[in-house]
Amino acid sequence: MTLQKINLKLYGAFLLLIFISIIANAQVTIGSTEAPIAGALLQIKEFETTDSRSDGKSNSTKGIIMPRVELTTLTDLKADIPSVAANEELEYTGLMVFNVKENPCPTEGLYEGLYIWDGKLWQYLGEKTDEMSPDVSIGTDQDGNRFLYRSFGATAGTWMLENLRAKRYDPLRSDEAIVTILTGPDYSPDLVKPLYGYPAEVGNTDPENSSLFISNPSLGLLYNWAAATNSKANTTTNETGNNAEGPRRQGICPYGWHLPSEKEWILLHNELQTNSSLYSKMADIGGTILLPGDNNSRLIPVGRVIKDPCEPFALVDNAYTSIQSDDRYKLNTQGYSKSKKQGGFAILLAGSSYSKDTSPTITSNGETTGYGRTASFWSNSPVDNSGAHDFVTNSESSAAYNINRNKKVYLSVRCKKNDN
Repeated sequence: MTLQKINLKLYGAFLLLIFISIIANAQVTIGSTEAPIAGALLQIKEFETTDSRSDGKSNSTKGIIMPRVELTTLTDLKADIPSVAANEELEYTGLMVFNVKENPCPTEGLYEGLYIWDGKLWQYLGEKTDEMSPDVSIGTDQDGNRFLYRSFGATAGTWMLENLRAKRYDPLRSDEAIVTILTGPDYSPDLVKPLYGYPAEVGNTDPENSSLFISNPSLGLLYNWAAATNSKANTTTNETGNNAEGPRRQGICPYGWHLPSEKEWILLHNELQTNSSLYSKMADIGGTILLPGDNNSRLIPVGRVIKDPCEPFALVDNAYTSIQSDDRYKLNTQGYSKSKKQGGFAILLAGSSYSKDTSPTITSNGETTGYGRTASFWSNSPVDNSGAHDFVTNSESSAAYNINRNKKVYLSVRCKKNDN
């Protein structure tokens, strides 16, 4: 007989003795001849409280290690404990396990540590690492959507930590009247008409039915430049140069906020590069990024600082499926931003939408590209009649780029507060 089989038999006999003892005595103490306290069926001790090792209160120098389990969901006990039969979840109320793998990517993050089943959900018994940072505040846009924001220092100012998802202009204006009504979802190529659409859902003309957007509103909407700037897209002003800033424009942003200029994006990236450890799980990168000039493309080494490590949804067989493996996305996004609740810039790779033919006479729907691979944001700084500066990063790069984009393309928007 092998030692393993002997140990299993001894363990079985031990459990049997405990069971018999509980039946016979109703209450049991393991490790001591002392009776358990009155309200306990089972009490475990290593030594008597009168032992020299005790301070009069302690009765052990050891603890209990709970079963190690890799939780994958907070709501389905059967998925985590396959031996649980259907409709038996309530019977397991009070079941306690130790989750061995942290996964911050689901809507409700999974943490390493103790969990107890309450009959419907796994309840975490530790301190959650994504509780709201005191540096983060909550705002509301003109459609009543709540968003998180924070200050990135006196020079860079205060920015949204989520992509804008407003479907109409704010009637309260800080600098200009509403030029025209925002239209969408519409994916037609247009330099002048302000249009919006949903990430990865070209052709969906139902404004109330976008499964991906509804599942993760932090992805925001995609806007052509006319929509982002309140129809400034027909300007002939070339604002490239050493400041490339131009007039402050509220555009599609809420009252008290504005569409950031190229210069403001660069100042933000300088702050993120100088103090990377404040906003991400990376050490400070250091160095200075040049302010806007005549060069059209500029590599900015903050890609990993600004990208969220999680892409909560991916295209799998033409259906949006929640991704449970943070390992996959740490490999693909190279993102190390803190979560938005913790004050990271937390970019989600929402992709973009563009026309298949950039000719102004073409009105057919365009197509979306780069969902889960790229993220691009408008600035308020035009290059010429047809182009404007935007900032882009992608899943394969540790950098961000300042490039020029056709104004008919649909990109994400992050607004900056009018605080400096």
